[in-house]
Amino acid sequence: MGKFHSSVSRRDFMKGLGLAGAGLGVAASASPVFHDMDEVMSSGASRKLPWYINEREAENLTVEVDWDKKERYDKRKFTVVSPAEAERRVQIQLDNIKAKWTTPNTGMTAKDYAFFAGSASDAIGASVPLTKGDATLMYTFGGTTQPGGYNYKQLGLPRWSGTPEENLKMVTAVLRFWGAHDVGAHEINEKTQKVFYSADPAGRPYTFADVDNASSDSNHACLIPNKAKTVLTWVVPMSRVGQYSAPDGFNILNKVSMGIGYSMGDIIQNRILSFLGALGYLSISRNCGGMNVAHGNLAGLGEHGRTDYLINVDYGANVRYTDFVVTDLPIASTKPIDAGIWKFCQTCKKCAEMCPSGAIPIEGDPSYTIEHPESNGFGLKSYHVNYDNCHPYRGNPGSVVNGGCGICQNVCVFSKMEGGNIHEVIKATVGTTAVFNSFFRQMDDFFGYGEFKEADEFWDIMPNTHGTFLPWGRGNSIPGK
Repeated sequence: MGKFHSSVSRRDFMKGLGLAGAGLGVAASASPVFHDMDEVMSSGASRKLPWYINEREAENLTVEVDWDKKERYDKRKFTVVSPAEAERRVQIQLDNIKAKWTTPNTGMTAKDYAFFAGSASDAIGASVPLTKGDATLMYTFGGTTQPGGYNYKQLGLPRWSGTPEENLKMVTAVLRFWGAHDVGAHEINEKTQKVFYSADPAGRPYTFADVDNASSDSNHACLIPNKAKTVLTWVVPMSRVGQYSAPDGFNILNKVSMGIGYSMGDIIQNRILSFLGALGYLSISRNCGGMNVAHGNLAGLGEHGRTDYLINVDYGANVRYTDFVVTDLPIASTKPIDAGIWKFCQTCKKCAEMCPSGAIPIEGDPSYTIEHPESNGFGLKSYHVNYDNCHPYRGNPGSVVNGGCGICQNVCVFSKMEGGNIHEVIKATVGTTAVFNSFFRQMDDFFGYGEFKEADEFWDIMPNTHGTFLPWGRGNSIPGK
């Protein structure tokens, strides 16, 4: 497959746009962005170390080891204490917890323990529950006569209390730590209740009711407490490993990207449910039935696109979830955004042109008319995707091996060059004027963004964490690809 070479600098690129003197001098005069791709890839998948690190011979550590004297360790030598001593140590921990529970900057406040509860949640391989309750406090399960340990209520401690603004900052910090990207929130009211499902496939309704906690039974898919007024939502980003695919849409490598996205999504869900429960607030999972894209749009995590899902400012269409939970923790709402994305989508059409199934409309204007009522919702003036055409390519819901298509996500103009400065200038231009939209679409094609690569190329490149391809990282990733 052919390689693309360019030595275009930011200044030359901006001159080409006629914008070099339009207050963008700093960004335009920076060092070149586009470099020779062959040079970047020539090192293959070998480990790259900073210049000051030297490699040594095998088993020759910097700390001296006499391998003739080295013996395997017998774990029976570990110290074992009596039950009375274990109880004494637990009591010291409980006293420390009580003394510092409400004292800032101690690392032992209610939110610190909730952070631990979320981080230690047994999420891997576990299904996402409907809700989670109060967590046992750190280490109090060991050696204590209290079965299962203590939680903050049993110790007579107050639950977490913070302003909505403080709480937004708090949940943003932990969600990003666990792998989420943008974080936002919106209020549940008479209008936004309409983005929750009305019934599940078995016909059981999702009902808002004056109940203490969420529940599910044979008559209800979910009873959602009216006192839970907040939807907390976040972006689960997805790698671009799907670009190592085939233009016909049938390639399992995009399923790799989808699979790790769904897996990471479940892990993050479990962690935030544990976190909110440990704070003493309702933590109700996505199982209570809302449209995740709508929640993300309402909270300003992106804009609705021609693809019929959210387009994020940083990751573009490479978003596996705009995931969410419902809670009664007061969280400041974040507002919907206008970054020019929806306006751009109306003229771009690249996703629709590249879609092998023809599921994404190319012709016509956004409309309220629903052509596929079995898979499209009413009330949105949009391009309505034909999911009957789409599913055989990407895999039916719940499918493991069918399809694999993610072409629309990989070719989207907004899915490229995560963090690249020149692309930030383009995004800023798109967000303020539509004059250059057609030009940017043409440049996206010209520079080869969204090209599909041979599947085996993936194994010759060392991606960064979670398969992302961020520019100029220490991994042997392709800058801007």
